[in-house]
Amino acid sequence: FAGHATATHVRGCGVSSEERAGIADAVAAASQAEVALVFVGGRSGLVPGCTVGEFRDAAHLELTGVQQELIDAVLATGTPTVVVLVGGRMFALSQVAGRAAALAAAFVPGEEGGHGIADVLCGREDASGRLPVSLLQHAGQIPLHAGRKWRAGSGMGQFTADHVDTPADPLFPFGYGLGYAQFAWEDLAIEAAATTADEIAAEIACTVRNTGERDGVEVVQLYAQDRVASVTRPVHQLAGFARIELAAGESARLRFLLHRSQLAFYDRGMRFVVEPGEFGVSLARSVAHPVLEGEFALGGEVATCDARQVVPTAVERTD
Repeated sequence: FAGHATATHVRGCGVSSEERAGIADAVAAASQAEVALVFVGGRSGLVPGCTVGEFRDAAHLELTGVQQELIDAVLATGTPTVVVLVGGRMFALSQVAGRAAALAAAFVPGEEGGHGIADVLCGREDASGRLPVSLLQHAGQIPLHAGRKWRAGSGMGQFTADHVDTPADPLFPFGYGLGYAQFAWEDLAIEAAATTADEIAAEIACTVRNTGERDGVEVVQLYAQDRVASVTRPVHQLAGFARIELAAGESARLRFLLHRSQLAFYDRGMRFVVEPGEFGVSLARSVAHPVLEGEFALGGEVATCDARQVVPTAVERTD
């Protein structure tokens, strides 16, 4: 912020302490500020006092101590507030999302994390990170993960879509993340191999265009679905991704080379196989936000693969 702004820091509260004395200081500082930053989360480690890490089991996913009270008090000032989550596990943030001006997940950022967080919040770098987990509404949703075998929005119940007291879908799904630039995806093309014997099962291509006024980073995620497998398969399974930097107005063509091992699974005989049949693919901004969708088919016989040699999906870029 040197030369551009003045930052005032107050402690607010501890990670797990019930001490509230610092909340008033945080409210006073936020009331005089143009933007408030509230850092919350957990303390990682194995020793007593840590709230995140091995042997640090938790009964719920809400923020520990009086951190939620700190957030509520700062939000009540009316000052635009950015909540930064620091910690090595997920938290239930239903009481924060939608109320704060922005929510940033820093997880465990390391000794240079302060510089990285400042660069993103100030707009010096685009916010290009994407969630490696789903952030849940409530601990009662566990287990809920990206590879689930029921459709998003259909819920876990046999007759109803949602739980009685909370939605069934996550607060933020796997792969979710926002940035400062705007992008358009178009011109999906799929070229499939003839049979399961071909190593490259399909080539999936699209054009990504930066339609905004500033440079940015987009993350294109490739999900696959085996529609006719002999055992139940995930509705959406991540099969690859591409992180692409584009200047304002720039576009590029991406081509994903989907190796057949990305479609393999253990059948009833515990063989790691690729079966012929129909497959769905989507290029998405998260597991719950597809942009381009298509399908292809593979013929041939059931092919056995080596589970130790699942080949990552290669991505080719042409400008």
